[in-house]
Amino acid sequence: MFNPAPIPDLAKKDGKQIRDRLSPEFRIKVNGLVVEEFDGQEPPKLVFDALISFMNAQDVSKCADPSARTAVRAGGDVAEAREAMRLASLLEDNGEREAARLGAVHERFVSRDQVDLREALVSASRSIEVWITQTDSKTEKERIFAETDRQLVQAAALVERRQAGSLYNPDVLRAALAHQPG
Repeated sequence: MFNPAPIPDLAKKDGKQIRDRLSPEFRIKVNGLVVEEFDGQEPPKLVFDALISFMNAQDVSKCADPSARTAVRAGGDVAEAREAMRLASLLEDNGEREAARLGAVHERFVSRDQVDLREALVSASRSIEVWITQTDSKTEKERIFAETDRQLVQAAALVERRQAGSLYNPDVLRAALAHQPG
């Protein structure tokens, strides 16, 4: 059954969540979210303390409009993958986040006439995988990076042009959700 529940906002101090962000109860809740809910590793104490401090500093009353929503754009998601890849290159990170982001874009283009677009995203994702695993030569890694970046630019243009027929479009998404079983 398609029956999503709203995710509680830990930044609100409205009594629905734990108000005292420095209490042991809040630390236990946050640890549970990190380790169990999101299947993360147990964070080191310093990192966990920093996370608690960050969360404690959140104040939604400072937001201009807490109910405001930002439209998600397909091209923006691909652009974020490109930027994350560029940063991963600078930091010599493994780059897995970029391929995951392309997967999230891919799943929003579901119609039969969007096969070419999905194939372009899969191709770019595979190029990222090759880039991630290429460690033999810096020159080869740079060549693969440039080719992957070119593919991402092309994919971004394609998804921007065809976004209206995808699940990025609220009307298309609403219609798709109305046909969910259950």
